[in-house]
Amino acid sequence: MITLDYLYQIAGNDSTILNELFSTLRKNLLELPPEIQLAAQQQQWEQLRNAAHKLKSCVAYIGASELHQILVEIEHNSSNSFSPIELEEKVKQVNDWANQILAELNKISRYSTE
Repeated sequence: MITLDYLYQIAGNDSTILNELFSTLRKNLLELPPEIQLAAQQQQWEQLRNAAHKLKSCVAYIGASELHQILVEIEHNSSNSFSPIELEEKVKQVNDWANQILAELNKISRYSTE
């Protein structure tokens, strides 16, 4: 589902940098999906686009292409192309993918610290 090759390339052999990258990724995966959900519910299209853009950029670094594509769709079509039900489904998919990626990151980081 994800690949961390690019993060490892950025960090080199520096575990401190790698831990900071993981920490930032986790923070964004925890904070931005609820922000996306709230903005969608309140029809705050600019906030929705901004949060989707920020998370999209973040997940691009880990090769989460399915989530990336959903976020592209939300970022570019949030206010005019989706019915409320379609937007709700997209937001649910974002939350589901974020939770799956977080679980995978937790497994990876647990093994890398042993």
